[in-house]
Amino acid sequence: MMMMMMMIDDDDDDDDDDDDDDDDDDDGVAHVTLKGPSVVRKICIGLALGLAARAEDVKMQQLTEGGNVDPAIETQGDLKPAMLRQSGWPRRDVNERVVRGAETLSDICSMQESIKDQEDKNKQVVSEAQTLMSKKKETELLVSKLEEKIDALSEGSRSSENKMQDLLSKISADVTEQNTEKRRIKEADNVCSGEHAALVLGIQQERDGKEISLKAAHSEELSHEDECRKLQEELDLQKSKEDRQRALLQLQWKVMSDKQQ
Repeated sequence: MMMMMMMIDDDDDDDDDDDDDDDDDDDGVAHVTLKGPSVVRKICIGLALGLAARAEDVKMQQLTEGGNVDPAIETQGDLKPAMLRQSGWPRRDVNERVVRGAETLSDICSMQESIKDQEDKNKQVVSEAQTLMSKKKETELLVSKLEEKIDALSEGSRSSENKMQDLLSKISADVTEQNTEKRRIKEADNVCSGEHAALVLGIQQERDGKEISLKAAHSEELSHEDECRKLQEELDLQKSKEDRQRALLQLQWKVMSDKQQ
């Protein structure tokens, strides 16, 4: 009986593959390493097992038709393994062919997977290109809208600049008019200040003159009062003298009257 052992390893099991190749030389068992996605590996394993079973059936048929079987072996329970061992099965060239066929199938499956991956990548690239084209159109539309907005803003800016120039002209005219009015007011203020100073000076002089006149009048009044007081004193003294003389005369008249009586 032919035995096919399908060794399925990943990319990081290279050391185990070398050990399996050494075992092939010892027990005559074919070891095949298949790499790729699990589904593809299962398909390749099934194909390899089918080829091995087919080769085993063909070999068994050849041995049966030739009758080249040891009678001692025929009495044993399992005729098929005995026939294979007697004929030197498994043969290395058949094993190598089976291994090469399985590896070829694995390569084909891997290539198909690579092609499929490449197709997926191509589809993805096409999808990305379409997305980029769509984004490009959107960007162009956005740029067009932005240009329109920029033009509108520029027009508004020019209008604002014109309005600002007009406003600046009006402000400049107002400032000039205000400066002229300030100069006129200043001149009028200077004139008023001069007139006010002259008026104040005149009033001061008039007040000083009146004050001098009042002082003179007051001094004269005091002098008159002194004179009046002196006159009053003289009058009082004269009156007192007259009263004494009148009293003396009366007394004399009384004495004279008494003497005549």
